[in-house]
Amino acid sequence: MFVKYEITVMALLCLKNSLAYPMGAGHCEQGDYSGKNTFGNHVLPGRGSLEENSLEISFGGVVLPTESTFDLKANQEYTVRIETTNAVGFKGFLLRAEGMNAEDLSSSFTGENDDVQIKEGCDDGIAAMTHKDNSLKTFVEFTFFHPTPVPELRLDVTVVRSGGQNDPGNWSYSLHALSVCAPDTPAGTFSLKKNKAGNVVSRSCEWLQGKSAAKQEKFCTKAKFQRYNKKTFPASRYCPTTCCGYCAQESNFARFIVGTKVNGVGVTVAQTKNCGWLKKQEFGDSVAYCANTVDFDTMYGQCSEICPNACAEICLGTGTCNTVCTPTGKR
Repeated sequence: MFVKYEITVMALLCLKNSLAYPMGAGHCEQGDYSGKNTFGNHVLPGRGSLEENSLEISFGGVVLPTESTFDLKANQEYTVRIETTNAVGFKGFLLRAEGMNAEDLSSSFTGENDDVQIKEGCDDGIAAMTHKDNSLKTFVEFTFFHPTPVPELRLDVTVVRSGGQNDPGNWSYSLHALSVCAPDTPAGTFSLKKNKAGNVVSRSCEWLQGKSAAKQEKFCTKAKFQRYNKKTFPASRYCPTTCCGYCAQESNFARFIVGTKVNGVGVTVAQTKNCGWLKKQEFGDSVAYCANTVDFDTMYGQCSEICPNACAEICLGTGTCNTVCTPTGKR
């Protein structure tokens, strides 16, 4: 499974007579915004969340949750909307998106109009939108699009309802976690299980989409369904959108990429090993495999992604591995 990125959205909402950076918001640096002077004197945590102050942000018409990760699809356009849910307007905002694994999101926001503009001068990889002027608004809209999967996105939203550059005022802040998942494979089938005769039973992603949420989780996460049969893959790899939000439980037979090679007909293909093999390697070699990332377009995942239990134990205390999945099958 792909892991999740966090997006940082900062929305600055100010009432009439507020200064509020009239031509755009403050900085858009990398990392945690805690204690940073983002809009004049406006610093975390403000006076509560957006929801507590009658404000909300939505992607594609769905209001973002704050207690769970919100899944997006790669290569799909989403309308981003920041708005008040009462009669009180606002004057400015900053929406800042950051990938937690240093992905380049800098061009993910588009749709400049009379109210919004791309924030210039951000740190490398940061995507940010801000207000164009401090005229009173009840909502703003623009677009989010990212062509490839991103594991963890950080989204910070700051909203100011009164005050200015030298006045702490009344404002709100919310943090959201998002992920961008790859689209399901449109054709073909994944390996589900073996029947009593020992033959592989295959199903399509469309078949999986028609199952209940409980059965989708079962087929996406349970170790016994992580079947790699020559040229076929389990649902967790073949149907990344349907399985988005889950981490497959570790199986000794689950395979990860360790490198590439040129086969007998001159085509570059993935070289793979399984989790059972990893557990038998010398400690130093195991740490190296768990920490390694192979840049190659394939359905095979990275070692730390496919073997989260083994890598969590192998890398304990080394600080070298990014094990994003858990033994429970949840991110």
